[in-house]
Amino acid sequence: MSEAFPEVFLSVVATSRNDDHGGNLLGRMQAFVDGFAEQCRRHDLAAELILVEWNPPPDPPSLAEALRWPQGGGPFSIRIIQMPPELHARLANADRLPLFQMVAKNVGIRRAHGDFVLATNIDILFSDALVRFMRDRLRRGNLYRVDRYDVPADIPAAAPFAEVLGFCERAAFRINRRDGVYMVKERKLYPIHQSPAGFIRAWAEAALRAFLGRCLEAVKCGLALVKRDMTAVKRGLRTGAWRTPRRRRTARHGPRRFIATFIAAARRTLRNRVESFVAFAAALRRLLEIPRLHTNACGDFTLMARDHWAELRGYPEWQIFSWHLDSVLVHQAYGNGLRIVELGDPMRAYHIEHGVGSGWTMEGEETLFARCERAGIPYLKHDDFTRIAKEIRVNAKAKRPTTFNGADWGFADEDLLEVVVCASTASPPRAAHTSSLADGA
Repeated sequence: MSEAFPEVFLSVVATSRNDDHGGNLLGRMQAFVDGFAEQCRRHDLAAELILVEWNPPPDPPSLAEALRWPQGGGPFSIRIIQMPPELHARLANADRLPLFQMVAKNVGIRRAHGDFVLATNIDILFSDALVRFMRDRLRRGNLYRVDRYDVPADIPAAAPFAEVLGFCERAAFRINRRDGVYMVKERKLYPIHQSPAGFIRAWAEAALRAFLGRCLEAVKCGLALVKRDMTAVKRGLRTGAWRTPRRRRTARHGPRRFIATFIAAARRTLRNRVESFVAFAAALRRLLEIPRLHTNACGDFTLMARDHWAELRGYPEWQIFSWHLDSVLVHQAYGNGLRIVELGDPMRAYHIEHGVGSGWTMEGEETLFARCERAGIPYLKHDDFTRIAKEIRVNAKAKRPTTFNGADWGFADEDLLEVVVCASTASPPRAAHTSSLADGA
């Protein structure tokens, strides 16, 4: 653990400002804060929550004033680091983007005290199984990812947290997995936005189901023929027709007919799937150009050791809309030798739904990017992201580490105001200015 702060094992970093982004911002953030505190207590997780309040608007109250903070103590602390408007104004596109999400997270990551750092968002809840895993099973050398389950905005926030998690488990309506986005209806998954890997897997599954179906039909047909053949043999024994030459009898019935029917069924299945295979061949080629990593909704859950964040120098601090920047980090980590570990069910990150167009959803994608285009807000397009991922892969093959930021990443040289709104039972409350506490390359 950190020598300066030995009680902190996990740092959880998120960013926001009191501008009602996405609708009911404070309500979603309150659920996030309450859930963090409750699970730290329940599972005895030594953790800290770092909220980076980026470019706070002048009129609404600050986050420290607007939210309710946990009472009664526990093995956790909550710190708010404020990024003043004058520092925000130094960045390109500051007049069009009020919050640079990944730069803000870097500010928190750079000042984290825990051995491990989780970068997430203020509308995320974690399943108990995931919290227990983070408490007991984290290892250096890994970057941890998990599927995101989207839940309705009207969660029962006033209910006990166990009931909130029960609601999330029952009401999850969309799952963001490595191979695409799936709607959940009556416990079944329906793809609505698949990656090339998802398309290929779906094609392979459909082809296999069809092939097995044809095989089953062939087996049933063969059994019927054998049964008919046996009936004919019995009748021949009674009538003397069994003396019919064996070659003629087995040509119409028996094993030869069974095998011929089976082969014909297999040929029909393969022939019917050839066109589908050709259609997905291009997707397969694109898939092989860059590694298959779980980048879907990775901005909501990216977890690794604090030292690894320092080696990578955090997220790319490109002063654009945050689209794809979280995915670039995952590819960068993989190219620099980290193992990407995907945590399966029941380890889940629940995302409280926000307004259409305020962040990426399948339904709000057009609204989101139309707003960016109208406002002249630059963002990383898919072709540019693919090019960068290829460059990272080339560097990895040449044993060259990939970094995008300088040694001052995360505004390391700035003295920022920090307020501890909820202190761990091991240390008293305090309010002070703080500079970078985590060494970084």
